[in-house]
Amino acid sequence: MRYVKSILFTVRRNWKKLCVITVLFAAVLAAAGYWKANKDISSEEERNETIRTYLEQVARYEEDIANSQKAQEEVRKNRDEWQSYVDHATFMKLDSENVYVGNVQFSVTGENVNIWGAIVAMNTYVTQGGLRDDVGEEYADLGVKYWSELITTSCDQQTFSISIMQPTEDLARRSIELIKERVKKYAETISQTYGPIVLVEQDTSVFIKSERGILDTQNYNREVLKNYKTNYSDYGDRIINQTNSMNQYIENNKPDSLEVRHTSMVKTVVIFAVAGLFLGLWIAIGIVLIDYIAGNRVKSEEDVKKLGLEILGVNDLKKGFLPDAAQTAVGINGLLIHKETLPLLDAPAKNGVALYDIAKSEDTVKVCDEYTNALKDTGCAVSYVDSADNGADSLKELLGHGSAVIVASAGDSRIDKIQEALRKFDHYGIKCLGAIVLK
Repeated sequence: MRYVKSILFTVRRNWKKLCVITVLFAAVLAAAGYWKANKDISSEEERNETIRTYLEQVARYEEDIANSQKAQEEVRKNRDEWQSYVDHATFMKLDSENVYVGNVQFSVTGENVNIWGAIVAMNTYVTQGGLRDDVGEEYADLGVKYWSELITTSCDQQTFSISIMQPTEDLARRSIELIKERVKKYAETISQTYGPIVLVEQDTSVFIKSERGILDTQNYNREVLKNYKTNYSDYGDRIINQTNSMNQYIENNKPDSLEVRHTSMVKTVVIFAVAGLFLGLWIAIGIVLIDYIAGNRVKSEEDVKKLGLEILGVNDLKKGFLPDAAQTAVGINGLLIHKETLPLLDAPAKNGVALYDIAKSEDTVKVCDEYTNALKDTGCAVSYVDSADNGADSLKELLGHGSAVIVASAGDSRIDKIQEALRKFDHYGIKCLGAIVLK
């Protein structure tokens, strides 16, 4: 127990050495942390730049693909619209050599009437979608949806003429009759604005004609549709190529991780420094303990016995003095009177004895005080001598008594110091009666 206490005391006593070693390790590891942080930051900057370049390139690929898809979608809409037009538009069904035309001519009159305004209004109604909207879906077979490109109009100060092209005579006739009906109703409606209009049908006819320009326009429309189909296919190929290029780029260049990292110089240095403090502290304690354990110290009374010394008394932290101080004092006094035996005598020794403290610790000083008082009670002269004191006065004390008892402490006293004391005693003819051990 005293050995463990001594170890703790030794650690506490060497606190300056511990602090120096701890601070040294902290400084070394802090420097290592600084070096590592610099290296990591440099490596991460290069790595992060690689990641940024990779992500930017992938983003460009994705943007190009998205733009191509958007453009393809626009082309698809135009393609479908033109396909629907080519498939269903009445104009595309016309035979340029046999175009049937329905025609009607109106005269516009009336008193206090804005004739020209009424004619313009009717012309707008026919050409700008009003007529088409009024007709409705029930006349879909007449191609009403596409009338805007089939109908032509002409007008002057009092005349308003309408013509419509159709692929057959029946369609031309039915169409012009329907147009006449709707225009007359519309004239009644605008009479409220322009005055009482008198709309007189001058002539209605259906005739056939040849129009070469129609075929050219039809061929142009088919060519436009063909171009849209080609463009749509081209965009499809472009998207495939762009996607393949992106996938190939990703396969060849994708980093192991896309996480952008940032090493903190301060954080790294602090972590290393704290680790250095803990590591340095434990290493320092380890050095002190190794030095202590390997320092050939007394661990128990058995180590003292091996030096040929008789154990006169033991002071145990838990059990106290074994035997007690008074009994040990009587024994020492007896040794002084009868050099070889240990009878229980009350007669005091003439020259007394020196208590030679090997450790000079707080505990050994206290124990020496206890034995000093016990020896004095027997009438024995006694002195306390510090082994570290090599002065003349200490030597006089030893020589004056001629006998000494070594006081050693487990953990605090070194065996080589006891051996040195024994050589000193032998040199000056001082008899060593034995040892008292603290454990």
